[in-house]
Amino acid sequence: MPLSGFKVESPSVVGSEQPCSLDRSIWSWVNAYKVSFSIFALNELGVLNLVANGALTSGQIASQLDVNEEMLTPLLELLASVGVLQKEDCGFRAQRGIETILPLLAMESRLSASHVTASRIAQVVRTGEAADIFQSANVEEYIPVFTAAMRSSARTLAPHLLRFGNIRQCRRVLDLGGADGSLALALRRVAPHLSITVVDLPRMQAAFEKQVNEQGASAAIDFCSADLRHPETLPGIIGSAEVVIISNVVHLLTTEQRLALYRTVRQSMSPGARFLIYDQFIDQDGPFNATHFMVVDWVINGVQFRETPGQLCDVLRDLGYSAAEFRRFPGLPGAVIVAQSS
Repeated sequence: MPLSGFKVESPSVVGSEQPCSLDRSIWSWVNAYKVSFSIFALNELGVLNLVANGALTSGQIASQLDVNEEMLTPLLELLASVGVLQKEDCGFRAQRGIETILPLLAMESRLSASHVTASRIAQVVRTGEAADIFQSANVEEYIPVFTAAMRSSARTLAPHLLRFGNIRQCRRVLDLGGADGSLALALRRVAPHLSITVVDLPRMQAAFEKQVNEQGASAAIDFCSADLRHPETLPGIIGSAEVVIISNVVHLLTTEQRLALYRTVRQSMSPGARFLIYDQFIDQDGPFNATHFMVVDWVINGVQFRETPGQLCDVLRDLGYSAAEFRRFPGLPGAVIVAQSS
């Protein structure tokens, strides 16, 4: 889950006022993973969370976290040199708001360790067969990291869905691919009157029940097992919803699966009901940016999701939806699309 909307501050070389420059040679890109791994390591150690509260020297950080200052210092300086951290007279600090994305960094760290690997990418390209992380041997270790990341992003997304999707006046919401219920819970925090059904694969039900029960929301949020790759099983639960939401899921489906899902939702929705899609899109018009890294995620999943938000709106209109429009919001790497059944 790349964080293309979370910007690093203008970097400066440690001990210099000269801007940081990285040429686009293959050698530079091959070594860029070392920055990612340094971020993952300092997140695992608790360093990023610690310096989110203010600048600290490497000695202060080492003392508070009981780590080796000599080994810590060059990593802090590396991250300062690329703008991930800022170096001040009183030490190193993280950019404001970084604590909200630390669970997402932990998820990316886990993915890079066991799923998004060079050998896995080569295998997918060689065979054309997707690499489903939820079918891997260590899936039980991954689910807690995945659900923590979903909770973090859901808190940011929910208010925008509520306003842009005009959900506040609705009561029945269907959350397709809602995993452990993180988005449903976040929506209920800003609109407590909502009754929400989360639809996902059976393997997510245990995580869903654990979280929803812990939050005391089981009377308002329920779970329905279904596979979005086979939308013919969905019409019976779509018709009663005033709003259907699908968040960070459509990029996991093939073109044929996406079109079949969009058709099923439109044909099954009641008149005037709204369809909200949130996902991350490659910004193909601008210069190279973090959204381009999504290509690797899509290759790993064996799909090609290359529509822009505007193109997806056109697809929905062609399928019979009305009033399809999209909007981007600060703090979100993706875009929200709203369409209405005619």
